[in-house]
Amino acid sequence: MNKLSQEFRQDIQDFKKTADQFFNHEMSTKEYKGISGGYGTYAQADPSLSMLRLRFTGGRVSPAQMKCIANKLRQHDISLLHFTTCQCIQLHNLTKDVLLDTMDAAYGAHIIPRGTGGDFPRNVTVSPLSGVQTGEYFDVSPYAQAAGTYLLSILKSIKLPRKLKVGFANSAANDTHATFRDLGFAANADGTFDVFSGGGLGNNYKWGLPVGTHIDPNKVLYYVQAMVQFFMKYGNYENRAKARSRYIQETLGTDGYIQAFHAELTQVQETKQLDLTIAPPTPTGPTAIAVPPTASRIQPQKQDGLYYVSWHPYGGNPPIDVFCTVSDALQDIPDAELRVGPDETVYFINLPASDAEMIAAITENSSAKTLVETSVSCIGHSICQAGMQDSQALLHAILAAILPCHFADKVLPRFYISGCTSSCGTHQIGILGFRGALKHEDGNAVPAFTLYANGAYNHGKEQFAAPVATIAAARIPEFVVTLGKQVSQANTTFDKWYAGHEQDLITLAEHFA
Repeated sequence: MNKLSQEFRQDIQDFKKTADQFFNHEMSTKEYKGISGGYGTYAQADPSLSMLRLRFTGGRVSPAQMKCIANKLRQHDISLLHFTTCQCIQLHNLTKDVLLDTMDAAYGAHIIPRGTGGDFPRNVTVSPLSGVQTGEYFDVSPYAQAAGTYLLSILKSIKLPRKLKVGFANSAANDTHATFRDLGFAANADGTFDVFSGGGLGNNYKWGLPVGTHIDPNKVLYYVQAMVQFFMKYGNYENRAKARSRYIQETLGTDGYIQAFHAELTQVQETKQLDLTIAPPTPTGPTAIAVPPTASRIQPQKQDGLYYVSWHPYGGNPPIDVFCTVSDALQDIPDAELRVGPDETVYFINLPASDAEMIAAITENSSAKTLVETSVSCIGHSICQAGMQDSQALLHAILAAILPCHFADKVLPRFYISGCTSSCGTHQIGILGFRGALKHEDGNAVPAFTLYANGAYNHGKEQFAAPVATIAAARIPEFVVTLGKQVSQANTTFDKWYAGHEQDLITLAEHFA
């Protein structure tokens, strides 16, 4: 990885020429986006400012890498940091000079922004507690790290029709959505993977198709290379709106997709040597389905005497001073590591008890305390050029509205909020989700969100949420408060209430629509 970071670091000079053209108004926003994404950056809604997306396979961030980020946050007084649902870290509101300096410093710390945007293999996602979680099927992180490194090694030699997302799940919790990624590896209790391909959220969402059953984990790179070849052969290079791998299900049919994938797999197996030599995993049996960490944030690892601490900053946006303070604290803890989760919760792992208590104390005031406070939100249209509505503003309006109600924990669910149809807030897989929209009232188009209900992502229980009603953004906080009161009056939690009141939820949503 160090060699790759140095190789990609040399590309900064090429990108600088592009950035100079754009910020000197010599290049259109569309043309710039088509180039800049491949370097891990996009212009924001205010085109004088940029974001930078930092890649961390499986969300694994070392203390040294945290220190690099913290140093730049302090040096440039960077105002916004965001944990993404693809386990990256995004820095926002960067001027051109700050962008270029921070990008260069990232490579110096072996952080690779290359390919975190554009038509490239994106960050490989991994269950964030893989390797330390009691009851996981097995530690999938070594195989994911190998896949991430391999994809980076071929990044410059391939031309994909669109982005390619790969994920690894260590249990039936399926927190990385491995069963509906472009390519997903779902662990089994016997130490093998089931492999899925052609899935994805957003427009024309699809489940992944089974292309491998109980495969040897040391064979994962054959499937990765086969997916790359398959995508380049059958992907749509003419119509970007239909260029993701899930659209190939429609052109080839499900059986045709699986057959064509296996043809590529056979060709790879016959012509390449991609076996890994990782020691066979030690299966530990089935695990309980993971739940959001809203009780004690300090939990034991499967390693005796070590603990992890969860931290869910509101909306996935940690206070800059807290991030920097916790970075300082981690520098003196051997083997400590930050893990960014796919639900914007982060975990500090490999902590002795006293250090776990210290990290928990540092992050206490900025961490969610209840399930609804762990709601997931993309960065929203106030920052993102592609966004339709301000998902972050909606989340904070909801939290402000419910604060005086003092609802018991789990009376309201975790919401999944996306500013547009791209589903960066994963609104299609939550029990309740919101997706940015417009609503016409009195002849005027007003900001709104479409409510989605009854999604699930646990392996074997997957279900895409269905749209229920489109509600003006200004009315959603009142809708949520009314929902919370109904559940409270029933003296139960939302999940138990919803099981017998699906029509009541629809009726309530339609009342506010």
